[in-house]
Amino acid sequence: RSGCGATLQSALGHKAGAERTCTTAQKCTRSGCGATLQAALGHNPGAAATCTTAQKCTRSGCGTTLQAALGHAPGAAATCTTAQTCTRSGCGEIIKEKDPDNHANTQWKSVGGVCTKICTACQKSITWQQHNYAGGNTCINCGATKPADQPGKGNDGDDDDNSYSWGGGWW
Repeated sequence: RSGCGATLQSALGHKAGAERTCTTAQKCTRSGCGATLQAALGHNPGAAATCTTAQKCTRSGCGTTLQAALGHAPGAAATCTTAQTCTRSGCGEIIKEKDPDNHANTQWKSVGGVCTKICTACQKSITWQQHNYAGGNTCINCGATKPADQPGKGNDGDDDDNSYSWGGGWW
């Protein structure tokens, strides 16, 4: 009746569903209710992601990847004396071992009467060629002075004072 206010049946109360997780709230499972009883927990971030390890949730039963592994940040290319390493803070892992054929710093020098390209880091002779006086008395590559017994001749035997190099040889 109108205005009665009598309680005919007590409230049933909520019926708790599955325990809450990082991403799912606990809800009432009574038909027609669905009320949120406890909010989702949210992830518990583990150690920060590194070059090789992802950041994961450490909450029991979760393990969700929160951030993928970062991957290495390559530094300068490997050379004859230095390996290529990762430049990310705290890493320094070798990405590529030393490259014995990558000579970054070279210089021409006169060695044994020929121009020799030498790596200034490992001192390896990389290539050589005859001096190229280019019409003068000084080799344009290594700075050697033309010997006095070769007036008017280049070291390749003709009269143009030029020598040519390719692939470590000369003609």
